[in-house]
Formats: sequence, C-alpha cells, structure tokens
Amino acid sequence: MRNAARSVLVVFLILVSAAAHAAQSPAPDFIGSTAQQELSRIKAAFPRWTSVSMRVGLNGSFCDINEGSLRINLNGSKTSWGSWNISGSADNKFVNLNLNPVSNTDPNRGYNAWGSGVNVSVNPSGDGWSLFGSVDGRNFSMNLNHFGGGWSVWGQGGTSLNASSFGNGLLLSGSVDLAQFDKKSLAVLGSVLAAVQSVRLPPAPNTRGSR
Repeated sequence: MRNAARSVLVVFLILVSAAAHAAQSPAPDFIGSTAQQELSRIKAAFPRWTSVSMRVGLNGSFCDINEGSLRINLNGSKTSWGSWNISGSADNKFVNLNLNPVSNTDPNRGYNAWGSGVNVSVNPSGDGWSLFGSVDGRNFSMNLNHFGGGWSVWGQGGTSLNASSFGNGLLLSGSVDLAQFDKKSLAVLGSVLAAVQSVRLPPAPNTRGSR
C-alpha cells in the first residue's frame, strides 16, 4: 500500500508540473506517456477479484470452453495422434493453442501447450498434473489434483478455483484476481483441463453392429 501511495504521489507531481508549464510551452510527450504508464501500473497493482463459472464441455474428440460473463469462448478438436488444437477468444482477444502429447502412445506422460504467447508444460504429478510456463510473458504455475470426477485447482496466487464433474466435461468455478491471473490465463487453464479430463473418460462405445 505504501508503494501504491508513493506511485500516486509521483503521478500527481508529474501532472502538476505539466500544468504549471503548459502556458509557457507545450508539455513534452514523455510527461503524458510517463503519467499514463504509472497510472496503468498502479491500476494493475490493485486486486480485481471476479467470480468464475466456466464450462469445459467434451464430446468425443471435440471440446468447447465457455465463460460468458468474462467473454471466453473456445472450441477445439483432438487429432488421431492425441494432439489438441484449440482456438477462440478471451475478452475479445484471439487465442490459438496447441497441446501436443509428450508421447503419441501414452497421453498420461504429459503435454506441451504453446501458441499465441503461450508456453506451458503439463507434467504428471502424483494423481494429477503440474502446469508451469508463461502466458504473454507472465508466469503461469498451477497444480491439478484429481478427486472424484473433478480436480482441485491450486498453486498460483490470485486464484481460488475447483473443477467439478459436469456431464462428460467439467465446471470450473470459484474466483480469480484478474490483476494476477487474467482471462487468457483462464482460457489456457480451461484448455488444459479439457485435454487431461479427456484422458480419464471411458472410450466411446463401439456402435458397429455384430453379425
């Protein structure tokens, strides 16, 4: 809080100085730019907790990830070799994600998630997964522990989430601090949940009739 107050004082002094000299000469561009950057930094430093109710739907080799209030909308499909291609938008920003299995024969060995500013490793950890990497240059670190038909989700600051079973998919609910864990990070988390949950689903029944 002391640092935030100091930053507000810096912005105030910059603006006062600019106003005092405005009558004599045009304010240099860097003053306005510096003040704007400082205001943006202060805004990002304050918590912005918001509720989350994200549906992660699975239907065979297809998935859809939706959180209407946060404007997250993704769709994806799984290839024959187990890789997931997921794309859509998070807060009207384009997201394109590939989750490639470490092993083409054993999806339980993990995934590498990458694309559009995303670089996250998904590694097995006990009866769950450890996620580590970056999203748009910001650290991304989460853990998923399996319980019942869902997952406990924990690790990174600014998150209080759980993923419960919802049909063949999941419902990710709780809250996040968007100053620490933004909407794109939520979209990445939902995509990873789709991939790891699909591994636990029973294989599709063989509908071919017998003679």
